[in-house]
Amino acid sequence: MERHVNVKPLSRSAIHNRTQHEFVGGFLNVAYQTGYVHSWDPDKGLLMLLQSNNVNNALPIQVPPSVKAPVYLRKHLPIKVVGYLTGAQLQQDGGYSARLLARGFTRPTVLELPNANAFRKPPTGEQSVTEGGEVFKPYGSGNILKQSGNVVEVAGIVVAWEKKIIQPSPVAPEGATYYEVIVRNASNPRQAIPVRLYKSAAAQTLQSIKTGMPVVILGKYRVGVVPALDGDQQIVNENGELQFRRVAYIDGQLPMLAGETEILDLAPGRELPSWATELANAVRPRRRLTSVADTGATLVELPPQSETATVSERGAIAAMLATG
Repeated sequence: MERHVNVKPLSRSAIHNRTQHEFVGGFLNVAYQTGYVHSWDPDKGLLMLLQSNNVNNALPIQVPPSVKAPVYLRKHLPIKVVGYLTGAQLQQDGGYSARLLARGFTRPTVLELPNANAFRKPPTGEQSVTEGGEVFKPYGSGNILKQSGNVVEVAGIVVAWEKKIIQPSPVAPEGATYYEVIVRNASNPRQAIPVRLYKSAAAQTLQSIKTGMPVVILGKYRVGVVPALDGDQQIVNENGELQFRRVAYIDGQLPMLAGETEILDLAPGRELPSWATELANAVRPRRRLTSVADTGATLVELPPQSETATVSERGAIAAMLATG
């Protein structure tokens, strides 16, 4: 994983003063993650943070070379990370995975620690965190799930959205259905951020979301496990075991329209970055009748085909989505 070199670290005072770290490039973009260190690789700058006893869901946090990790960083240490989100386009299927970049560290309060019960639920196979046969059971914060231990607030421009279905597998026995919104807040289109919406109201809400619209997302930083594919076939190792890969995302609430308090360039007298303006202009929608089984026909907004816009920027995914 490529390490960023231009991330500005936070001073001790800035870590505890939200106004000094809540914006990145003029967009609201802040993340607070509290948990227990599962592993720390200083050569790769990769911290894996546990918020439950499921290793599959350990959160990857990239520590850029410009940000100094605490010298006391070690396995099972309780830690709080202040950072922000970016994204990376996947080579396998062209989708996106979120990346959390650390800007500073501090010790968490008891109220910010993960729920102790998250480490006491019955483990499943190799998903549990074990040390010499013993399951890791930190004290935690008690029986009430604390919301302050995993907080993400990100503003950006909608690139696309689509309905996705996770098929049942050994790591997701029940499967899942969700809506994925791709949000961009950087000049590099490959750094767009995936947001998953699991709420039943997502389909209706997203019918009002246009590509190019400024939104703000409140949610949590999560990791999902999906099949590792070679073309259309899932990879199998030499032992005949199916292989999976981890994809990070924001587990978000329903999007809200962003204003100048979330995107500074929306203030009067200021202008959005050229890429955001070009994106909005490139995807002015036209309409086409798309038949929907048993419901007659539904109007679905489609963007024009632009020679300069990428497939994702045209909102091609959003265009083909029928009602949920």
